[in-house]
Amino acid sequence: VIAAVDATVQDLVSGHKAAINAQTHVNAANWKIDKAWSQVVAGTNYFVHLTSNDGKHASASFYVPLPHTNAPAELKFAEAGHTGARNQK
Repeated sequence: VIAAVDATVQDLVSGHKAAINAQTHVNAANWKIDKAWSQVVAGTNYFVHLTSNDGKHASASFYVPLPHTNAPAELKFAEAGHTGARNQK
C-alpha cells in the first residue's frame, strides 16, 4: 500500500540517517522521501525511496513493531539506488 509521507515515515528516516548513510556509502545531510509504501504485519514494514540533499538515490526498509512490545523501530536495509527488484506498486 502506498503510504503517506507523514511524520511517522519522516521520523524513521531522520532517526536512522547515520545508518542509512553508512549502508549506502553516502554522506547526506538530509534525505528527502520520494515514495513510501507500508505493509501491516505483526507491526508495520515501511519501504521508501529517498533522494539525498546532493541528488543521490537510495532505498530503505524499516520495521516498526507493535506498540505493546515497547521495541524500537529498526532499519532492515538501506542501499544506493532505487532498486527495481524492491520497487513496489
